Amino acid sequence: MHFAGLSLAAVLLAGVDGFRVKPKKRSGSKKGTPGQVTATFAMAAPGTADPPLQNPRGGPCFPGFRSWTMKKQWFGTEVDLATTVTGVLGFRHPFMHGLEIDMKKDEARQFACAPPQTETPNIPRGLPKIIHDWEFYVAGHEGVSDLLYNVSHVGIEASYVYDKAQAAAMVAPHGWELIGSAVDEGSWGYVGKQVSHLIQQPQTKACILTFQGTSSTQDWIANLNVKRSHFCGYVGKNERCDSETSGCAVAQSGESFVHEGFRDALRAIVQNADWQSDIRPKLSSCSDLYVTGHSLGGAQAELFTACAQKAPQPGEYGYEEDYKYIGWTV
Repeated sequence: MHFAGLSLAAVLLAGVDGFRVKPKKRSGSKKGTPGQVTATFAMAAPGTADPPLQNPRGGPCFPGFRSWTMKKQWFGTEVDLATTVTGVLGFRHPFMHGLEIDMKKDEARQFACAPPQTETPNIPRGLPKIIHDWEFYVAGHEGVSDLLYNVSHVGIEASYVYDKAQAAAMVAPHGWELIGSAVDEGSWGYVGKQVSHLIQQPQTKACILTFQGTSSTQDWIANLNVKRSHFCGYVGKNERCDSETSGCAVAQSGESFVHEGFRDALRAIVQNADWQSDIRPKLSSCSDLYVTGHSLGGAQAELFTACAQKAPQPGEYGYEEDYKYIGWTV
């Protein structure tokens, strides 16, 4: 696929394509420094927060980008329904770069996150259309960069696979190893069965962390839970927002209420015992951490990254509720 616009290197942080370089040295980091996400690649993600999530470490834009599919028709522009559906309720995408996958022209166009005059939390705009399959996104990222090829073919393709041996066999031909995996069985009525994988490139030690997209009726019930809620200390403990259809006022710039259903889906998988024993302790072994997911998985990837970057410490609001299940040190 042809990539139109500025170079990917200009969009992402320098050296983000870490799959062909030596692992990073951490000589500049103190032991016990909270780990950070190198880049997030959220594919087909709905809006997750109100106001838009901002990166508290090195922000306001999060590293990486989110992508959406579109088709230009004679009657207007069609865009992936999932990427716009929560927008009508006032939820916005995080501050991060955007990548528009044009399925008719077979090209990808970049939208830079450049606050304060940035539109990336508010796009795409257009006529909603179900052009949502993860296969569309995997194909759409081919040719953009080696990084996106790996994230798509290694991460997204494995993100829906529950069986650990099968997932390991899928990533091995690309030169990757599955080093951690967790399956949460979900509940009968709210947030269904889901899987998360940690996949590593043996030479560089770069990792891909995956979250699964909507796969059950229970997931859809969570998707429809559009209450605005607290997450990882992104709003003060006593702040409230009772609206389910319009914007929320926050006490300070940089605060956000999040979509409760997406938050609960993330909480279910990261609080899972296998995630805590087989994935979280291994995050420290990653020279770079790329977080990805499709659809609901993309929303979870964004929320996971937001919490990792927020990194509230013991005694701070958000630590006991969320960060202690997500954070790692380097």
